[in-house]
Amino acid sequence: MSATQLFSVTSKIDNWPHRGARFDGVEVDWLVEDRDYDPGFDYAELLDHNRDQGYYPEDLVNESFTREEADRFAEYLKTCHGPDVHITPHTMPIRCLSEEGYSFMAISGAVMGSDAGFYPLWKHDGYDLPFKVQGYYRIWEDTPRTPDLMAEAEEFDRSAQKIIDTMVRYNVATLGELPAAIRKTHESGDR
Repeated sequence: MSATQLFSVTSKIDNWPHRGARFDGVEVDWLVEDRDYDPGFDYAELLDHNRDQGYYPEDLVNESFTREEADRFAEYLKTCHGPDVHITPHTMPIRCLSEEGYSFMAISGAVMGSDAGFYPLWKHDGYDLPFKVQGYYRIWEDTPRTPDLMAEAEEFDRSAQKIIDTMVRYNVATLGELPAAIRKTHESGDR
């Protein structure tokens, strides 16, 4: 059994940006992308793996959090961005192969696409942790879209412009005068 315990950190976030839209309830797996220090990982101890298998998945360890990192990151995320953070211990040592013999891949090796991506949180202003964290997320077909406030604002602007155009057309100065002016025009047949 390994003396070092590693952790995964996840969040469920509303109003998550993706390709010009926003989504609610997006699950984000947070990953350590880089560290300003050597954590001193003993990969042979942390991974359940025989190096002779030709596959040595150090990234399964590198992207994981130590307890101190997980706690510091959770505090940063709650303080600066607000979402709940879930810290889950890995079963140690970390398994590298399934029972069928398939290799487990680090999340950092996942493919980005139209429904998935990486979010470099460490690029935010005020990010001051000594390790860089990025989030991996995926938008599923049933992920709810956040109500599009910009579209609602644009619709309001269009409606307001129609009212203004109508006021100019009927030569009225206030909204209160508009219904009477429209009735009068319709009654006289001067449309």
